[in-house]
Amino acid sequence: MSLLTVEELAEELAVSPRTVYNNWRTWDLPAIRVGGGPSGPLRFRSSDVEELTRSWEEH
Repeated sequence: MSLLTVEELAEELAVSPRTVYNNWRTWDLPAIRVGGGPSGPLRFRSSDVEELTRSWEEH
């Protein structure tokens, strides 16, 4: 399982990191918080990101 940082995800989606922070819940993209409890850094599974981008391509 590969995990992406906010910055890596932003680069993959060609958006800013702020856009990722503002929209990951709206996109229903599952996230994992690593360290730091509920305010820890976000990570995203590459498989979830692939599923998200596939769903965008279908619409």
